[in-house]
Amino acid sequence: MVSFVVRPIKLVRLGVILIGTILRVRREELVGVWLGLELNLYGFLVIINPDGHYSPEPCVKYFVVQRTGSILILVGFVSLIEQHVVRGLVMSTAGTVLKSGVFPLHSWVPSIIKNRRWLARGLILTWQKVAPLVFLSIILHSKSL
Repeated sequence: MVSFVVRPIKLVRLGVILIGTILRVRREELVGVWLGLELNLYGFLVIINPDGHYSPEPCVKYFVVQRTGSILILVGFVSLIEQHVVRGLVMSTAGTVLKSGVFPLHSWVPSIIKNRRWLARGLILTWQKVAPLVFLSIILHSKSL
């Protein structure tokens, strides 16, 4: 039998992801970009393993990939502040592409979504890409100016 009862923790998890994406899309400051991407990360970590069953590999892999992308973005931000524009844009772009899981840095995505529920698969393949791709479009637009 299918249950349509929504537990409060599920609403909180989806709310964190939604707030992170909205915060990222609405902000243009570097701290707002980073904060929105981090809220998406922490909200989605709970969705990958919703019942608390012990399956650490996808969670750890997702966390490590997202951390690496965040570090690249932060190094890019520091380079931009230090007036190293090309290095900053390259590092920020590489971190954003890694976090969003698009080509050529997409090899981690299939192992994360394998054996996940449809909600987790749908969110990682669609919603989790919104904030990084909006940021990437801002980076590429500023690079062309």
